[in-house]
Amino acid sequence: MAAKSLQQLKASAKSLVTVARKESARFAAAVPPSGVRSNGDISSLLAAVDPDADPGKAKANECGIKPTKAEQLVTAKRRVLGSIPAEAVQGITADLKRAGYSWGGKLLPKQPSFPKKKKRRADNGEIIERNGRRGSHSLQITNDTEDDVVVAAVTKNPKKPMASIYVRANSSATLGRLAPKTYSVYYKTGTDWDDDRKTFTRGCSFEKFQLPFTPESNWRIELQKRIGGNAQTDPTEPF
Repeated sequence: MAAKSLQQLKASAKSLVTVARKESARFAAAVPPSGVRSNGDISSLLAAVDPDADPGKAKANECGIKPTKAEQLVTAKRRVLGSIPAEAVQGITADLKRAGYSWGGKLLPKQPSFPKKKKRRADNGEIIERNGRRGSHSLQITNDTEDDVVVAAVTKNPKKPMASIYVRANSSATLGRLAPKTYSVYYKTGTDWDDDRKTFTRGCSFEKFQLPFTPESNWRIELQKRIGGNAQTDPTEPF
């Protein structure tokens, strides 16, 4: 559990197997003290120790963010701990304790914790991205939801919007200086804004307004979904 990297953990897990096999043989050959019934159980338990220190393929979450190396290390450590049958260890420990012996105290260390999750936010009204020609049109946004959002005015690729803006929960902002074009309006919600990646890191959802926004449109949107609302949205691919 003290390993600082996956390489260290895998090497330690391999060493653990070697030690466990050796100790298993010692218990199998030993004559148990009076009152101890679990020598054979200990030997069998140690012989079966075969920890898997591979965290598995790092898959991106709903925001498109893959686990960090620190998170993968914790996952691998938890897999190693999961290979030790906790109930069996506890039963053997209790049996030996009744006979006046101490054993197995270090076989079940504390479950490692994942790094503390961040809750970064951009400023309300902060322009996240701006590309192409500018003009005098403005999109007024009321985010009357409990989630921060990024709203993007898009002509082609939502990953490269003409402009996008960060609007905090229960706040309003205006995306100005838009050229008089026809836009699709996309928005994404989530938690913990990563400014370098220009995305949230968890709890993401991505949506697009069905109707385009033309130069003649009423350029106002409210993001709280209501019965009888006049602007339908559809889920869309991450952007």
